[in-house]
Amino acid sequence: MPPYSAAAPLDYTRGKPRRSLETISVWALSATLIVSLFAFLPSAAIPSSATKAFLLAAGALITLALFILARLSRGNIILPPFALVAALWLPTVAYALSAAFSGAPFATTLWGSALEPDTLGFMLTAAVLGTLAALVLRRSEHYRSFLTIGAVVFGLVALIQALIIIVGQFAPSAVSPTLSFVGSFDDLAFLMGLGVISILITLRFLELSRRAHRALLISGVVALFLLAIANSSVVWVLVSLVSLGLFVEAVMKRGPKAADADLDDAAMLGDTSYETDEGRHPLVLPLAVLAVSLFFIIGGTLGGEWLKHRDASLNSTVFWNVDFSSGIGFIPTSFVTTGIVGVLAWVAFFGLCIALGLRMLILRAPEDAFTRYVAILSFIAMLYLFVVAIVGLPSAVILALAFVFAGLFISTTRFAARSQQWGVVFSRSPRLGFVIVFSLTILLLASVVTAYTLVGRYIATAELAKARTALSVGDLEVADTAVQNAVSFAPSATAYQMQAGIANTRLGRIATSQTMPVAEAQRAFQSALSSGINAALTATRLAPSDYQNWLALGNLYAQAVPLGVSGAYDSAKTSYEKAQALNPTNPQIPYILAQLDIANKDIKAAKENLKASITLKQDYTTAIFLLSQLEVQDGNLQEALTAALAAAYFTPNDPYILFQVGILYAAQNDFANAAAALGAAVAANQQFANARYFLGAVYAKQGDLTKALAEMQAIAAMSSDNAAAVASQLAALESGRNPFPANLLSIAPAP
Repeated sequence: MPPYSAAAPLDYTRGKPRRSLETISVWALSATLIVSLFAFLPSAAIPSSATKAFLLAAGALITLALFILARLSRGNIILPPFALVAALWLPTVAYALSAAFSGAPFATTLWGSALEPDTLGFMLTAAVLGTLAALVLRRSEHYRSFLTIGAVVFGLVALIQALIIIVGQFAPSAVSPTLSFVGSFDDLAFLMGLGVISILITLRFLELSRRAHRALLISGVVALFLLAIANSSVVWVLVSLVSLGLFVEAVMKRGPKAADADLDDAAMLGDTSYETDEGRHPLVLPLAVLAVSLFFIIGGTLGGEWLKHRDASLNSTVFWNVDFSSGIGFIPTSFVTTGIVGVLAWVAFFGLCIALGLRMLILRAPEDAFTRYVAILSFIAMLYLFVVAIVGLPSAVILALAFVFAGLFISTTRFAARSQQWGVVFSRSPRLGFVIVFSLTILLLASVVTAYTLVGRYIATAELAKARTALSVGDLEVADTAVQNAVSFAPSATAYQMQAGIANTRLGRIATSQTMPVAEAQRAFQSALSSGINAALTATRLAPSDYQNWLALGNLYAQAVPLGVSGAYDSAKTSYEKAQALNPTNPQIPYILAQLDIANKDIKAAKENLKASITLKQDYTTAIFLLSQLEVQDGNLQEALTAALAAAYFTPNDPYILFQVGILYAAQNDFANAAAALGAAVAANQQFANARYFLGAVYAKQGDLTKALAEMQAIAAMSSDNAAAVASQLAALESGRNPFPANLLSIAPAP
């Protein structure tokens, strides 16, 4: 492949319209990013994060196919300097090696559950997008089109997101003010930071029309407003660093004033002529952004105010006690996934990008002002986004943008001083042409096959989400149909694990059914158990390192233990122990083992597992309460009371735990504490009839028949059935007698 000067790129169609397929490729690359950015479907059946990732992959395949067709029609391939293109693929190679030696099925390591960022499939997508950006965007008009589209899209995103927040403040029932169609609020902050940095660089290095200048300023102000709401300290630091750098650069370029009288008689050091840009690019803009950034880094209180006034409905979610203030970044997570090879790959990638990038911008900057601006913008944007990936967990779209800007910067290196781009005209060389055309054709066919697989994977992901939603509301038939559809499109450990969970829920319903005939129930139980175990075994084979697959298998075997099925206990215990080996610090697993021991009537082993669970999590009230009940069965009232008090300490408003404490106090004739605990249980749940009944018995034992009568009257007022149940107690108390049996408050050991 002979080198070609960047100043004279290959062009065999001078005077003809520009290459239509090449132009379409540029638009396809832009459309991929735009569609994935705006893709937001508020539906549990189609998760937005998975949708964005699959759209990125689909767009990458479409753009790749268009690029191949364009090259086949042109009969040549033109490449930028190769070093950075190769560096772009180093992390992907590390993921491929990790997948090859992980021992897990290749499909699992390739796709994950839904093409998550930390998978080989997504890294391939990101690397392809970055490479296509380097190959497709080759000319100034390409750069201009791509960046203009990006500026317009950024302005729309900022405007729409600002409207969502404003409308949400006045009509929260129509739209939530916390909604971000970009992804999480962190992703919104990452994108707004990128926009602010790009606007600052654009206003510094480009001459714009008044309309474009005004539009960028408005977009920047809106972006700063959104950034203040998202309030990511990492983004503020990065924006402030870029603002500071641009401010210093602007000061250095201004030069002395021509009419400065103080310099008339002074000999100046370094008194050489240089171009100044005073008046064209004022200092106030980067300085103002720097001031705003420093305020939110040092003195901002938005985070505290947000916590004071946040929507209380957040407390009903699984994230009620999570602040999301920090967390491990994507690239450090990648280190864990890929090992030392991944560490070396990322370090080499960053080292090459920074070293060659700085060398190009400082020593070999492009002569054309616009190309130089594109190089500066893409280099800083690339660094910004990859720093975000180190310290944060950006979404798939943000990570894809990082690779695309890296590819854009690589593309500009072809215009560096004394640089060359490489090309081969395979239409003029039959032998070489055959090899290249054959390879490109195979790659084109592979992209078509991959696209077909990608669609199947996405449908499977959507069906799994549908099954999960149906299972959560108890619709087993819909859930089962959806998960079978998912398996037919793309078999995965997640799908088989869900099949096992559906079977487990169905077994529970069959076991508690009062209407199903016995023979039919037995057949249904055996069928559900068999299909569930087969699904769980398949899940453990596809993903043996996922402890949840082993839990699903153990749960199914455990269903058969109370029925006395031979081998069920041992199989369940083995599955749970494998799960425990994979997740040794999870307190739920020994608790589940304790439940299995109870079903197997091994109370001693159950106590040991409960104690192990409580050791791992000292405020695990469920385990503490169950241990208390086992101690009661063994007649160990003092140990039972100690366990119940520990549970009440961690959950002081749980009426059932308080009821247990009250009963145990009463069994030890400590009626004062019994009355206090039972009274607290009643206060926590006014409709807790059992607590009121025993509280009345305690009052009667203390000789306070008036309070005992009040509790019985409260029970009677709840319903006519309750009134009939306590009629004799009411009559006795009204006549001044204690109606409660003498042994009511005593506890005897279980036989």
